[in-house]
Amino acid sequence: MRILGLIFVLICFSCSSSDDNNSNNNNNNNNNTPRTTIPDEAFEQALIDLGFDNALDGSVATSSIENVTDLVMNNKGITSLQGLEDFSSLLNLWVNDNSLTSINVAQNGSLKFLYAERNMLTQINVTNLANLEKLGLNGNQLTAINVANNFNLQQLVVPDNQIENIDVSNNTALTVLNVVNNPLTCIRVNAEQFTNTPAQWQKDAEDQYALTCN
Repeated sequence: MRILGLIFVLICFSCSSSDDNNSNNNNNNNNNTPRTTIPDEAFEQALIDLGFDNALDGSVATSSIENVTDLVMNNKGITSLQGLEDFSSLLNLWVNDNSLTSINVAQNGSLKFLYAERNMLTQINVTNLANLEKLGLNGNQLTAINVANNFNLQQLVVPDNQIENIDVSNNTALTVLNVVNNPLTCIRVNAEQFTNTPAQWQKDAEDQYALTCN
């Protein structure tokens, strides 16, 4: 009987150890899951509302966001989009009516549509966005916008900023342009744009289209 009892104890101990090891392995797997830091609570809450996250803990599983193509987060009280760089498949970003002072989209090279209207942006770099087609930035505090590398750009809407100069001569696909209420006087264009200015281009009356600007 003592021998049978000892065998029973050993079997139980072996099963318990196996269960503990499995539990530890599962925990280790969970801990090793790549995560993206999202320090702005309003940004993370928006991701939760959209179903891409499940807890307000300062991070999101990278696997949950790397295939996201559309983010619409208007009027959410967002002040920072840190973590956006891991949305590697992002095509469409709408963040109108937030409190953003900057947006880093250098890693979001697939973006086609970017709308960040009525924020507090003082600058934005879109030079890496070769696929960009529509850009809406009205109602910010931009002093300049460089779209020289955005050859696919079709719409550029930047009224109510502080832009002092703008060059759209490389944007041969540009059909919609709005630069109303900016302190610029000259809009640099190419010869075709100068001769056949698209009907949907808007500027202040005192602004001039020119092949060169001082």
